Amino acid sequence: MKKYVILTFNVCNMGGGQLFVLRRALHLEKKGFDVCVITVFDNGVFPLKKSFGTIPIYNYPELSKTPSLLSKIKQERLMYSIIQKIGKGDEYYLESHTLETIVWGELLSVKLRGRHLAYPLAEPRFNNIHFEPGKSIIKNKLSRGELYGNNSKSLEHIFERTLNDNLFVNIAFDERELKEICNPPIGYNKEEGDYVITTVSRLDKTYIEPFIDDVKKLSLKYPNQHFVLIIAGGSNTGTREKDLIAKYGYSDIDNLRIIFTGYITELGKDIFKISNVFVGMGTASINAISQKCIALNIDSSKSDKCSGIFGVDTNNFAYTENGKIYSIYEKMEQIYLSTDEQIQLIITKGRKLYESSFEKTACFNQLDSVIESVQVSNDIPEYNVSVLYRIMVRFLCAMKNFVKRMR
Repeated sequence: MKKYVILTFNVCNMGGGQLFVLRRALHLEKKGFDVCVITVFDNGVFPLKKSFGTIPIYNYPELSKTPSLLSKIKQERLMYSIIQKIGKGDEYYLESHTLETIVWGELLSVKLRGRHLAYPLAEPRFNNIHFEPGKSIIKNKLSRGELYGNNSKSLEHIFERTLNDNLFVNIAFDERELKEICNPPIGYNKEEGDYVITTVSRLDKTYIEPFIDDVKKLSLKYPNQHFVLIIAGGSNTGTREKDLIAKYGYSDIDNLRIIFTGYITELGKDIFKISNVFVGMGTASINAISQKCIALNIDSSKSDKCSGIFGVDTNNFAYTENGKIYSIYEKMEQIYLSTDEQIQLIITKGRKLYESSFEKTACFNQLDSVIESVQVSNDIPEYNVSVLYRIMVRFLCAMKNFVKRMR
């Protein structure tokens, strides 16, 4: 029996990362692997529970800590507990999605004599890893070609330097996951003459307000066009959602209607079919081009700017590839003023990009090939830190916490 272990931050709530883990787990199960998922965080909210079926999910909050913060005995007990959950197998494959789980994943892979692929789903900074063996493990994974980004610029942002190796596999998406209609319904029926601009996002994203302001600016410049702005998503952070609705829920511009849908539990094709242009980032942008909807990508490094039209200006869902960034307003206006022929060309390029670079089976098969090429993990001296070093780490972390409490 081949065992496949996915070490990830969480599968609670529902966003791009959680859906990726679900897709990946189901794909591997279909290929005959015995799959389990190990998480670091769990808040008890699990809308994808039924979708995971019988795939076991184990939560170990201790994996958020550097191994050197634990005594050698506690570290060994923790890994023994995880290995017992994983169970016996003929071969072991491990895939980890955060810098912290990469570290633990490699230590577990050494014990299991497995193949371990580091595949971070976000772009945390490597310079924030301060202690061994984490620094050595991550540097070694990169140097051996066993650390892949989820887009063409991902590793450059993680390591904050230019990398020569083309080590990335794009985030996979399956358009069949989209329902026909959003649940709950978005509460809007497109009328003749409406020009619809949409986004799907957690409302905590910092691009939301600059984006709304740019839509208002566009509406003021073209008063004879009726614009509809749909903002799909919610927030669990304080009063963020209420504050945004209070500020923008009622439009003071005659030719602009703004709709806040609230949290969408099931994303539907309908929101993209009624959209003239989608503005967003990450998997939401991939959703859009899969449905032949024009997408403008927010640049993750500059939240009030965009990297351009997805499939035309950039093939990356999060960052610029040519060094150019644009105002959201500039690109929305460009699309608004485009001819029908130009619009069709943009749509075609976006759909072709989805099929060639983001379609689930193609991406997952590529990821499967990568992990098959990874060598079996070996114990390396740098991975075994001394008792004295562990004591020093615990002291430094205690001092750091003490300073925080005193502020």
